[in-house]
Amino acid sequence: MARRLGREARWLGRAQVEGRLYRITHYPGLVAGRGVVVGDLYYFDGPSEPPAWLDVYEGCDGDATAEYRRESWPVTLTGGRCIAAWCYLYQRPTQGRARIRSGDFCAQIKNSES
Repeated sequence: MARRLGREARWLGRAQVEGRLYRITHYPGLVAGRGVVVGDLYYFDGPSEPPAWLDVYEGCDGDATAEYRRESWPVTLTGGRCIAAWCYLYQRPTQGRARIRSGDFCAQIKNSES
């Protein structure tokens, strides 16, 4: 999926949103709340919505019981520019899930492997 994203989208850089991040299993879940979550921002040429394959990959089928839902959120790029971007929000209970307090899933994975 990362290779496909690299082929079909343009990486805009690191960005952050307000929210909380949890470790679901081998992947993270973003939920609304106080805190900062960081990640990478990509741009797709073409329609204003991401391609359907990305929604499928993210477990977002528009159903209320889906694992994620897609919403437009304010995102701040490194350097301070703020734009609206699609974010996938985890919509199942987070009780019992480990919170990633740094807000950076990749850094948390690297630290747990060291």
